Amino acid sequence: MVIQTLEKSYVVVKRCGTEDGAERFICRDGETGGLVTLLRVTDRQVIASVMEYVPSEVPDKIFTDFKGCFVDGAYFCMAMEYHEGMTLGQRLEREHSALEERLEVMHKLLEKAVLLKLPWYFFWDALDPDQVVVSSSLEVEFNYRLRELGRLSVCGRDQAYGRLAGLMRRLFQREFSRQVVPELEEFCRELESASDRYENCLEVYRRYREISEGIAALPPEELKSPRTRPFRLWERVKRGAAGARKLAALLLLTAAVVYLIFTVRQAGLPGERQKVFRYIGTLEITE
Repeated sequence: MVIQTLEKSYVVVKRCGTEDGAERFICRDGETGGLVTLLRVTDRQVIASVMEYVPSEVPDKIFTDFKGCFVDGAYFCMAMEYHEGMTLGQRLEREHSALEERLEVMHKLLEKAVLLKLPWYFFWDALDPDQVVVSSSLEVEFNYRLRELGRLSVCGRDQAYGRLAGLMRRLFQREFSRQVVPELEEFCRELESASDRYENCLEVYRRYREISEGIAALPPEELKSPRTRPFRLWERVKRGAAGARKLAALLLLTAAVVYLIFTVRQAGLPGERQKVFRYIGTLEITE
């Protein structure tokens, strides 16, 4: 199957199904040979909102993942760059990545979003772990499913930040459960609070970079020791037990010293006068 425009042709490699009033295909660009996700919108109401949103909100010269849009008969189509490779979701399930690697992945993800100047809806859509492709060198690329197209005009900063916080919570789940990166946890809460603290993605990127650099500078042993309440209580118990052992040892040593002094003094006392028996009955004992 080939989907044809006035300028390009897209050869369908895989049909991904129909969802939210749109058909999705993985296609090969007949001109460049690269892969794209082609979305063909079939719902007329959705077509109207998409055609109104895309020209005004999508900076196609900067947002290079957006390959264009066109009308195909009664349908409206959008083409987005498609990247093959292991997704972040697969990496988290299969590998035990070091904290340094995961910090770098999030750094590259936010950097990519800033460079592409992702519109809020596209940023929200891309923040699915199964749509973030991570290379062996930790380079990050986005794939787009463009779900819930009816949200195009209402999906804004708060929705995108909330989803970003959710992705961070999954990426740093081990550290959050042990409470060893409190500043990063606080950052997630700020993103989830729908506040105006971070006006755009660049401000989010700058704040994350500050936090990640601070975490990278921490001693490794500090990141290994949990700070959860049960752990802190156990540490107090251990410290208390250690103190009790020291006190018991001191008391035992004191008792030993006192006993030694007592025995030395007793040894120095004059002995009692001995009674000498010369007779047993009428029998005289001679020496």
